[in-house]
Amino acid sequence: MNKIKQKQSNQETDPRQRILEAALKVFAEKGRQGARTREIAQAADVNLAMLHYYYSSKDELYIRAVTPLLLEDFNRLKAAATSVEDPRQRLQAVVGVYFDFLKSNPLLPRLVMWELVTGAQVLKKIFAELLKDEKSDLLAGFRGIFLDGQSRGIFRPHNADQAVVSTVALCIFPFIAREIIGAFNRDLANQPDFLAAHQRHVLDLLLQALTAEGKTQPPGPVSETQPSAAHEQTSLTL
Repeated sequence: MNKIKQKQSNQETDPRQRILEAALKVFAEKGRQGARTREIAQAADVNLAMLHYYYSSKDELYIRAVTPLLLEDFNRLKAAATSVEDPRQRLQAVVGVYFDFLKSNPLLPRLVMWELVTGAQVLKKIFAELLKDEKSDLLAGFRGIFLDGQSRGIFRPHNADQAVVSTVALCIFPFIAREIIGAFNRDLANQPDFLAAHQRHVLDLLLQALTAEGKTQPPGPVSETQPSAAHEQTSLTL
């Protein structure tokens, strides 16, 4: 009975959308190179001929499935990076966007990791297309958070490009490596609020590393836990 209802539901939805959703799951499980279009078609409840009618190749299917997700993320990051005047609040907004987006799209980190392992040829094309011309102001806005903070004396002198890389890495790692984290600290990885706690920790860590003495907190609340005195005296270099 459930299979009948599922088939009826599939018949009522756009087959192109079902194919894209199925492709994301299969690509996340097996990678772009390991995935087979026949398997994707079966998961989408369409025949192989229909899949190839809409998407001429596996690479095209990958691009069409992944690009909208990354575009959504880029647009939200671009808005967050220019959302308010204070660079600390903008950094807080960017970190929040990363965590919210990855929590809403749990397949994406694993899918991207598969691509990176195999050379990321198609993924690099997607990024190049999304970041070209006028859309490149995402990177300018992201770097601008750190450059603006330095020019105002809020952030100490540092390399803005390295700060961008560090911020992205700190945000993404718990999503791509939660199983590994659980292998050496199961209690931590299994905490219901693990990601929320890590988000607060990432922002606190970045502010402690970047800010000049006496200016570690943005105007609004940053985290539920205040850094210890020993932590405040720690100087990190990006």
